[in-house]
Amino acid sequence: MIEKDKRIQVLSDEKVSTALLKLGLPAIIGMLVSALYNVVDAYFISWLGPSQMAAVSIVFPVVQVVIGLGLTFGTGAASCISRYMGDGNMPAANKTASSALFSSIVAGVVITGVSLFFSEQILVYLGASETILPYAESYFTVYMLFSTVTVCYIAINNVVISEGAARMSMLVMLLGGVLNILLDPVFIFTFKLGVYGAAVATVIAQVVMLAIFIWYFVGSKANVEIAPSHIAFEKNIYLAVLKLGLPMFAFQLLSGLSMGMTNTAISEYGDAAVAGIGIALRILALVSFVIFGFVKGFQPLAGYSYGAGDYGRLKDATTATLKWTGGYCAVVALLLCLFNREIMELFSHGDLSIVEIGGSVLLYNGAVFILFGFFMVYSTLFLALGKAGEGMVLNLSRQGIFFIPAILILPGIFGMDGVVYAQPVAEALSFALASLLFIPLKRSLDGLAGSAAFVPDHGV
Repeated sequence: MIEKDKRIQVLSDEKVSTALLKLGLPAIIGMLVSALYNVVDAYFISWLGPSQMAAVSIVFPVVQVVIGLGLTFGTGAASCISRYMGDGNMPAANKTASSALFSSIVAGVVITGVSLFFSEQILVYLGASETILPYAESYFTVYMLFSTVTVCYIAINNVVISEGAARMSMLVMLLGGVLNILLDPVFIFTFKLGVYGAAVATVIAQVVMLAIFIWYFVGSKANVEIAPSHIAFEKNIYLAVLKLGLPMFAFQLLSGLSMGMTNTAISEYGDAAVAGIGIALRILALVSFVIFGFVKGFQPLAGYSYGAGDYGRLKDATTATLKWTGGYCAVVALLLCLFNREIMELFSHGDLSIVEIGGSVLLYNGAVFILFGFFMVYSTLFLALGKAGEGMVLNLSRQGIFFIPAILILPGIFGMDGVVYAQPVAEALSFALASLLFIPLKRSLDGLAGSAAFVPDHGV
């Protein structure tokens, strides 16, 4: 059986638990490496001093927005592609993939021009002080010059995952992450480029990843064809992609906004406080990316099963994913609560302020992390099934609907502790909202599975 057919078989016929592992584990490893090099970045930069570490934390919200643009076209296209493949409509899958990638290039060029023109205003708004600003501008300029590369590689990576080639995605992300980690100390310390060198290392790794993804599609190894001839400026294509991609962009935009508001709120307590909270957020991103990776593997299986009308398989996949993500989140929550200070001491180099603020962030976010798996499974499921309304509401809740009021109100009541409390409060309220939306969806899926004339035993 050729490789293309094997990937289709995983989505359509493989035992559910095996399919989730084949699709989810590569995505987890790929995203873990991506998150890991952000943490390693933080570790190397932390040796330069709190102002340099704070500078990278200041830029991080903009990085989230750039990633969001890639996810807008990548996630939106991926959901459509999985369902088109399940329905056997490959021409539509090809047009969607090609049009989405072309659009990601245009979006990347636009954000590069706008961000570089307003660079100082953006960084000051995000909380850069006079001591932080020069370092922040250095990192920001390099990263944003190549932001089109970032947008494109994220978009095309989602297309790769959508067609069931999660192993390919994993290998490319693994290579990029290892390359970034190896280049960091070379550019930061050997070439004495500091935070500028950290940005150069990241950009080189992303260029390599994009080049490999392009080779993958040009070499006809993919089920989906990406080519200029498939680009179609058709209203229905863009509506389908943006209907599902815009909730993800809104989530990333609000993530960037929430980080910016957090940096601004904490900046009055000094550069060490900004550095401490920035390090803690990167560590939280690292443990969260396991869930992000697993649901990336779950999404094509859910979308394909729904498109093929195999509702029993969809139900089994959802149940298994909830169990596995729930168990992982429980373990991580316990570790963050017990060892938050010890984790932060690895990055503090004797600065107790960094340990205190960062440890508190890990402790309180760890306490609510046990809820994260349930939230991500259902927010992903809504998008995989094309239910953009519910998906958008959930994606907006954690970083917008609940977080923004929390970060505006709580610091005025609790001071610096209020900054720490804001995200855990938003997480708890978002879980409550997801629970309310999940009830009618579960009833609907149970009804579809039960009404099927034949429901195969997929195994969990």
